[in-house]
Amino acid sequence: VTVVGSGQIGLQGQRADNIVLDNVSVRDSNDQHFNPNPSAGGFKITETRGVTVKNSEFLRTYGNHVWTDVSTADITIVNNRLLDGQRYGLVVELSSTATVVDNLIAGNARDGIFINNSDKIQIWNNTLVDNGWQAIAAVRDSRSGTGTVAGIPWVTREVQIGNNIMTGRNSSESGCYSAILLAVDWTRGVAGNSIVSFSNGNVFARPAAGSPTNAVAWSQAGSYARSYPSLADYVRATGRDTASYHHLGSSPVDSAYRAVS
Repeated sequence: VTVVGSGQIGLQGQRADNIVLDNVSVRDSNDQHFNPNPSAGGFKITETRGVTVKNSEFLRTYGNHVWTDVSTADITIVNNRLLDGQRYGLVVELSSTATVVDNLIAGNARDGIFINNSDKIQIWNNTLVDNGWQAIAAVRDSRSGTGTVAGIPWVTREVQIGNNIMTGRNSSESGCYSAILLAVDWTRGVAGNSIVSFSNGNVFARPAAGSPTNAVAWSQAGSYARSYPSLADYVRATGRDTASYHHLGSSPVDSAYRAVS
């Protein structure tokens, strides 16, 4: 299936249990530039158990490319290309139990992957480069724990991050910490270790020291998040990413987004 130039949204589902998108191409969605905040964009799915998006591409979306929301669970996002969108690459919001593996998410205006009030998220073997904000942002807000529906707690926790290639970018946009990885509770209730339960074997890549300003922004219970300019400082403080690599200088990928040596 190919969907090109949809006016508001390319594909949308509600209570569409066990839906599968396989070998789908969605290009130039929301070309009438409706407000992306509610739903306009590439693919949005809500109140659904069993969502698979695989072997597909989402290109140049005016909005989010792929977005799960409102108590969606059992999500598999594997071997997709989410490129050059005007908002987030992948949004997992108010959702639970997602496997995000072997995707290329690049050139999007905001975060490559945005996890918002969602739990049990596995993020492995992805290439997350040249996005406008963080490669991965995992955040909690004031909705945490207040909207339990069908056993989904709406709390960001148990996020696992492994074997990803990640870059970040300096940005003056609101909500951006100018970091590669962000794990923050906006209510200041819990520390980053309660949000990200595992992170290791990743590449944190920067073209130069201080670009972006920080390697990681990490939540501190009872206070503002702490920013770590160096990967080593973050590792020492959190115990995460002890076997990860700080790649400084040249791009970690070639022109076809393949990892360099």
